[in-house]
Amino acid sequence: MAFTTRPRTLKACIAATALLALAACGGGSSEGTGGTGDGGDGSTAAVRIVGAVEKPGAYGERDLVAAFGKWAFTHTGNYADGSKHDLQGPPLISLLRNAGGTGSVDDTFVIATGSSGRRVAYAMAELLFDSSGRYIFVDVHEWVDGTTWIPIAGAEGPFRLTGSDKSFQRDVPNLRQLEVHPFRSAAVAVGGGVSGALTVSGAVNKPARFDLAALQALPASTVVFDSDTYTGVSLWTLLHGTAGLKTDPALRDPTLAMVAVVTGSSGHKELITLGEIDPAHDKLNVLVAYAVNGRPLGADGMARLVVPERYFVTRGVMNLVDIEVQTPPP
Repeated sequence: MAFTTRPRTLKACIAATALLALAACGGGSSEGTGGTGDGGDGSTAAVRIVGAVEKPGAYGERDLVAAFGKWAFTHTGNYADGSKHDLQGPPLISLLRNAGGTGSVDDTFVIATGSSGRRVAYAMAELLFDSSGRYIFVDVHEWVDGTTWIPIAGAEGPFRLTGSDKSFQRDVPNLRQLEVHPFRSAAVAVGGGVSGALTVSGAVNKPARFDLAALQALPASTVVFDSDTYTGVSLWTLLHGTAGLKTDPALRDPTLAMVAVVTGSSGHKELITLGEIDPAHDKLNVLVAYAVNGRPLGADGMARLVVPERYFVTRGVMNLVDIEVQTPPP
């Protein structure tokens, strides 16, 4: 019932991720050149990388290709019109490494913005090589007519964030900017120990405090983690169905830019993006668990956060005391 220990710092996780990817691709270098500010062909097309990075600036085609040496990944992307395209580009995590992304996997997230204003949040842990072999890519080329790679054309390009789920729901066509943020929460540690209740706060219509009885009164769900079966309420049900999310009615998919910061009694925090758990998007069943194998959690508290084993790092939190919903400012 204990979480598996895995790399926690961003540097360690990126290094391990790069080794896995290089093995899969057959070699190459993940070292890049920094932001040149052009597309490598005299154009000015670029993705701006801003926020908590050491080398902010405009990154063009040369920079994106250099983010994974000559071994850029080839994969299939699904466009909004239902068509499928063979695409090529570096994993987003490698591009951020080249830009000097700072922070740890636990306390950093990225907002990807397209030319239409579409904004999608990604937890840093999502960007790592996961158990299904997924990456999240910044694509620069598409394969046409079975003959050659060309720059991505039309409204989808020249750069495209691809690969966030099995469809296109969290992709960002015509990618313009990547913002790296350390996340913050007003919740504070309570000195550790066994939690007896948790609060839901932030961008919700009905902030509330939940004890064990209140959680058990909500629709129950289960998740299997490390061969144990956890019972509780899905995080989506708790936030959307019970607390009610405060969303921006002007946005087409407002939950995509929203995040939930989960805090344990020790002060340990994890970030879950609402796009991961929204059934309209990635459908990840993240659980606020109150029982394991039919028994109380014991030393893990009244409730703990359980994230299915899909990611390179473990993202759970024991002894929950607070869940704060946030909408990062534009």
